[in-house]
Amino acid sequence: MSDFRYFVISSGGERCDGYEQRRAAEAVALEYGDGAHLVDTVAAVYTPLIEIVEGGVLKLLGFGAWNTALGPAENLIEAVKKGYGPLVRAFLAKGGNGLAREARDAGGSTALHWAAAGGKAALVELLLAHGADPDARDGRGTTVRELARRRHPELAALLDRSN
Repeated sequence: MSDFRYFVISSGGERCDGYEQRRAAEAVALEYGDGAHLVDTVAAVYTPLIEIVEGGVLKLLGFGAWNTALGPAENLIEAVKKGYGPLVRAFLAKGGNGLAREARDAGGSTALHWAAAGGKAALVELLLAHGADPDARDGRGTTVRELARRRHPELAALLDRSN
C-alpha cells in the first residue's frame, strides 16, 4: 500500500504517480497539461476529491469525497461506484498490488462486480488489467461473468476474452 496522499493521472491514463505534497502534485498535473487529473485520496467527507487540468488550470470536478479513512478495499469500491476512471486508477495505485483481485464490500462483491453491474466497460478493462478475477463470486454465489450476462451482455464478451 502506498503512503502517498495525492495521485496525478496523465490525460491518457498511462501515468499515475503519487506525491506526499499537494504543491508537487499540482505542478506535475499542470506539466502534464489538459486532461490530467489530481486526486486527493484522503480528502475529508464532502470536500473535493478530484480536479482536472483544463486550459492550463486545475478545476474541481463534481465528485465529493466519502470517508476515505476506510481501508483500501472500501476506497477502491467507492471509486468504482463513482464510475470515473482516474479515481479508480488513483485508488488502485494507493492500494498496491493485488487490490483489484482482493477488494470486497460487506456483501462479498468485488470491485469488478460493481463495474460490471454498472455497465462500465472501461473500468472492467482497467480492473482486469490489474488482476481482477471475472470468476470471483459475491456473497450470493454469483460470478462477475454471470452478473454481466444478465445485466450487460456486451460486457460478457469482454470478460470471456480476459482468460
